[in-house]
Amino acid sequence: MHRQSPTSYVEHNPRHPDQQEPPHPCRLNAFAFSPEPSLQWCSAAPDSVAPWPPPEPGSEGDLTPACVSRKPQLAVQLAESTSRFAWMLRSWMRPHFLDEDFLQRAEARYERFLRLRAAHPRVALVPAADIALLWHTHLGLSGEYEAACAEWLGPEAGPWEPEYLSLERGRMVVAYGMTAALYERMYDEPYSGPDTAWLPDMEHFPLLSPTNPLAFAAGRAFREFPLPDSETALRAAEMHLALCGGSVARLFPVGGREPPRSGAHALYAAWLTAEACGRFFDDYTCRRCCFTRSWSIRVATVERAAMVLVAIAHLRYLVDSSSHPFLLAITLRKGLWKPELFEEQQQQQRREEEHQQRLQERPSGGMRSMSGMAAHPAAAGRSSRSLGRSESQLSGMFAGSGFRTADPEAFVDHPSMAGLTALLESCAASKAPSMMRGGHKMQKHQTTPPLPRGVAPLWAILGAQGYAERPRKLFEYLWRGAVARGVASVMTYGEEELFYPHR
Repeated sequence: MHRQSPTSYVEHNPRHPDQQEPPHPCRLNAFAFSPEPSLQWCSAAPDSVAPWPPPEPGSEGDLTPACVSRKPQLAVQLAESTSRFAWMLRSWMRPHFLDEDFLQRAEARYERFLRLRAAHPRVALVPAADIALLWHTHLGLSGEYEAACAEWLGPEAGPWEPEYLSLERGRMVVAYGMTAALYERMYDEPYSGPDTAWLPDMEHFPLLSPTNPLAFAAGRAFREFPLPDSETALRAAEMHLALCGGSVARLFPVGGREPPRSGAHALYAAWLTAEACGRFFDDYTCRRCCFTRSWSIRVATVERAAMVLVAIAHLRYLVDSSSHPFLLAITLRKGLWKPELFEEQQQQQRREEEHQQRLQERPSGGMRSMSGMAAHPAAAGRSSRSLGRSESQLSGMFAGSGFRTADPEAFVDHPSMAGLTALLESCAASKAPSMMRGGHKMQKHQTTPPLPRGVAPLWAILGAQGYAERPRKLFEYLWRGAVARGVASVMTYGEEELFYPHR
C-alpha cells in the first residue's frame, strides 16, 4: 500500500549510504506478506505478544501507549489509501478480470495510457478499471515502475502519482470523460465499455445480498467485536483516537458508520465456512464414503459454520499470509471473459446514448435541465463538447457490467465454492434469505436424500429443507457467550481441530 504513493515511499525509505537508489522489492517479495513480527513491532510490543491476530483493545498487547511518543502518521496515511481502494476492488472482483486474454489486452491499453500521459502531462487522466488494475499493480513493483516512467514519460518527470484518487467524485467523472475523448482521438478505439468501466455505487457484490445463505452473520462478524468488557475496549479505542489525532478519528469513528466494503469480506467468509464444514463432513463420513445421510453429521456440519463466523469476529482464521489457500485459489484462467457478451451490452448502451442525444437536440428539449447543469459544470461541458463527447458519455465511467449470481463461485477456483451459485439462485427465486425460509423442521429420523456429486457439503445441506435455521440460532447463542465469557469459552472444539487451513 505504501508503494502506491511513490513520493511518500521514497521519503519514508531513505537511501542507504552506499546506495544511489531507495530500497525496491524484487518481484517475488513485492506482494508477499506473513504474520512474522517486524523490527518495529518487536521494539514496541511486549515479548509475549504476537502481531497477529492483533491484540484486543485495552489488553496487555495494546500498543496505544506507544503512540504517545510517536504518532502513527504513516499508518494513518496508509489507512486512508486502503479505504480508497474499496470501490475499486469491487469492480476488479468481476471474474473476467482474472481472464488471461482480458489482462493481456489490458496490458496493451495500459501502455497506451502511459503514452497518453506523455502527450498530455498537464491533464488529469483517470484510468478505466482494467487500466487501473495494471497501473496499481505496476506501482507495487516500485523499481520497475520508476524505470518505466523514466522511459515513457522522460527522465525528468519522476514516477507518476495516481493523483486521480484524490479527486472529488464529480470532478473524477468529468476527467474520465476527458480522458476517454483524448484516448479515442489518439488511438481511434473505444476507451470505455461494459467490461472496462467501473461499477456504479448501487451495484453490490452478490454475497452482500440478504439472500446470501450466510447473511445472518457474515457482515456482523466483520463489523462488530464481541468482548466480555466492551466498556474497557471502548475507552481504549477512544484514548487511541485522542492520541493519534483527528485524522484517525475520521477513518475509524467509534460507534460510527461502517467502513466501505467491496464484498471481498463476504467472499472470504463463504469460502472459509465452506472449507471448514467440508473438512468436518469428510472426516466424519470417511471422505463421503459412509454415513453421508446421517442427520446428526449434517447438523453438526452446518453448526460448524456458526463457530467459524464467531471466530472471524475475533480476527481468527483471517488471511495472514500471501501463501494462504484462499489467495492461491484466485488464479488466472481462460474462458472467464466473453467479449461478444460485452459487445452486445456496449451496442445497447450506444443506442441508448444516441436516443438520449436526439431527445436533447429537439427544439422542445433543447434547454437542458438544472439537474444536468449541476452534474456537469458549464466549463467542463464546453470542454467535453469541443472533443465530441456528450454529457451522457461523461457518465460512462460507472457504466460497467454488473455482477452475476455465478460470479462468487467463478472468482474463487476452489471445490469449497462448488454449488454456491445454485443455492444463491434458489434463495433469490424464493425472495427470502436461505436462513429464514422453510418453516418445516427436519426430524431426526426422517429420510434424507443423498448429497449431489460435485457440490460442497455446506451448500448442499443448506439447500435441503430443515437445516438452514440451525446455524443462525447457534451463531446468536455463541455470540452472546463470547460477549459474556470470551471467545475461548464458546469454542467447543480446539482451534487445531476447528480449522487450520494452511498449517
